[in-house]
Amino acid sequence: MLCLHVARATLKSPPARGLSEELMISRALVLSLLLAMTAAAEPAVGPMRPPAVPLVAVDPYLSIWSTTDRLHDGETRHWTGRQHTLRGLVRVDGRAYRVMGAEPRDVPALPQVGVDVTPTRTVYTFEGAGVRVALTFLTPMLPDDLDVMTRPVTYVAWRAASTDGRPHNVTAYLSAGGDLAVNDGRQAVVARRERVGDLTALVIGSADQPVLRSKGDDHRIDWGYLYLTAPGAAGAAVGDDLALARAFAADGRLPAADDARFPRPVRDG
Repeated sequence: MLCLHVARATLKSPPARGLSEELMISRALVLSLLLAMTAAAEPAVGPMRPPAVPLVAVDPYLSIWSTTDRLHDGETRHWTGRQHTLRGLVRVDGRAYRVMGAEPRDVPALPQVGVDVTPTRTVYTFEGAGVRVALTFLTPMLPDDLDVMTRPVTYVAWRAASTDGRPHNVTAYLSAGGDLAVNDGRQAVVARRERVGDLTALVIGSADQPVLRSKGDDHRIDWGYLYLTAPGAAGAAVGDDLALARAFAADGRLPAADDARFPRPVRDG
């Protein structure tokens, strides 16, 4: 509309120059309309969000993705669509927030403000309660170092910073479900602790270990073991999925004793 107003105002020039000015202004008006139409036809390009965001992308079996706009909108999944559970919580000054996974639903989500996907890492950013939390998933698939490239490991890094200039107490929680180690939730798993150097590792795998006994496209690995470990962890536990998450949300602690009720089906907590 501004272009049209300018054109009408300019057409009030003296008659001696009216034709040339009218022609010039008409061309300018057409150009302005074309520019306006082009701008309207090309929507603004926002941040890229893939249809599925890679979290753990080691190989077709150890393959975990987020298929929702925000990491805490739904459960994480294997590339075949089956649930492969990873959960993440943070406690800020004694109050718990979800950053990964849809459960526990009674724990509010920390607002997600960004996601950045590169060839080797995915970085989610959350902000609220006076802090900014960055959650990074790194799978070092480096083609110039085959020893590193074939390492079946994904690193998960947490980083928190104050956004209001005040000190805050922030703790983080990460859990991995037994469904990562079986093809079907009806299969039984066993779990234990192991020492790996200076680290304590939590280990889970199928009770039967049917090595190379099944095949198919819609299939997840059900042999071998999943290891979860962290340097300097304040606590570790093996137990019921939601019970552990709620224990951390309540007071920032995990049970002192592991659940020893194994073997049992994955769907049983």
